[in-house]
Amino acid sequence: MVCDTLVHHPSLNKLVTFLETVNGREKSLRLLQYLFSFILSNKNLNLILNIKKNVLLYKNLQAQIGIVRKFLRFLKPISILQSLIKLYNKRNGSLHIDFILTFYKNLFNCLYLTFDQLNLLRILNVLPKNEFTVKRLPKITNYFWLFGLVTSLLTSAKTIITLNEKLIELKNNNIEKQNEFEDEKIIQSLNIQKHQVLRKIVWDLLDSTVVVNSLDLIKLNQNGYASLAGVITSYFGIKEAWDKIPPSTK
Repeated sequence: MVCDTLVHHPSLNKLVTFLETVNGREKSLRLLQYLFSFILSNKNLNLILNIKKNVLLYKNLQAQIGIVRKFLRFLKPISILQSLIKLYNKRNGSLHIDFILTFYKNLFNCLYLTFDQLNLLRILNVLPKNEFTVKRLPKITNYFWLFGLVTSLLTSAKTIITLNEKLIELKNNNIEKQNEFEDEKIIQSLNIQKHQVLRKIVWDLLDSTVVVNSLDLIKLNQNGYASLAGVITSYFGIKEAWDKIPPSTK
């Protein structure tokens, strides 16, 4: 009876559905990858867990998970390229700031994932291993990731400005009593949107610390801080993917 209750529990059904998706597995593996990186980088955890004997095991697990994630993202740039073409076709002849920021954000993400696929081909020995593919290619890939994050931050900042303007306009308007309830709902909706955008800004800033550290532009991982940022953003990604799964009806 207890086993039957557990097997058919809505949370377990939702977990199974989550792990059946490519996105769910990729996000979960990302969390594990950065968790291993954090354990390896943090001196206190090194002492507590006494992982000196298993350093190679942790490093190998981290590397293997990274390769599996590249497989799970295989051909993903195609969907982003499709979105880019649709966005360009809907530009209505005007190149306003919102269009430019969104377009370049998607373009940089597409280039990042495309070059990441080239890294996978190098790992599989499809591409030759030379100075360019081993050293420069990963750096170019990370730069496209960084450019994508910067444009995403600019997009979010522009959205915050727009939302604030709408909120000020609503609060300053002389509204008749019968419309107060409707305007309160609009204000509440705008505040929810603002909260989501602020969360995205935090997300992008944390991911920026990861890529800036990977590019050696700023050393942020002396005690695992960049890896911890990766753990946090991995949780954000899992939470976002989890919330998109409809409640189980089983």
